[in-house]
Order: sequence, then C-alpha cells, then structure tokens
Amino acid sequence: MEDHLFAIIGSISQHHTFPADIEKEILLSLRNPAASSCAEDGLLRVLRKYDEGGHNFLLVEEVEADALFRTNDGRIFQKGKRLRKRFQCKEVGTGRLYLFSPVYEVEMV
Repeated sequence: MEDHLFAIIGSISQHHTFPADIEKEILLSLRNPAASSCAEDGLLRVLRKYDEGGHNFLLVEEVEADALFRTNDGRIFQKGKRLRKRFQCKEVGTGRLYLFSPVYEVEMV
C-alpha cells in the first residue's frame, strides 16, 4: 500500500499534472491524510479558487464575527467564536448552537 502511495506522489510531482498550489495541497494530503475527504481544509480552499461561479458564497471563516449568514437549507445563523478548528454559531430561529467547519460555504444575509 505504501509503495502505491509513493508512486502516486512521485507521478504528481514529476508530471506537474495540477497547478502548483493544488499540487502542493494534494501532496500534503497524501502524506498526512485527514480522516474524511471533507476534512482537507487546505485542499478545499485551493480548489475553491478554481470553481467557476459560486463565488457569491463565503466560507464561514471569511464571515465577520457576529454577522448573520444563511446556509443552503435556508436557516440563518450568527457567527460566534472559534473553538479549536470549528466556529460556534447560533441559529437565529431557535437559539441552538452549532459547530461549523471553517470552509463551509454560506451566503451573507
């Protein structure tokens, strides 16, 4: 298994298949993979730069403190403090607290 991983890393590095910033994040991810594909925050940030459209959304980490934002299901939240890696946000309608990944895409209200 480890031999296959090093072969993939070597191939990516040798052939420069991706732009330099994406290649760097892929190599970092392959060397130290996260437990989940959606936990690769650095890779998600870099790939987002290459998305066509969808830039009317912000990442939770880009939202100002105490500002309101809307998730894709229509619920409205107020951004709170950072707890280690995630942000604690309060749902305006219910007052319940939720933790958001810093790279979760949201829309400003």
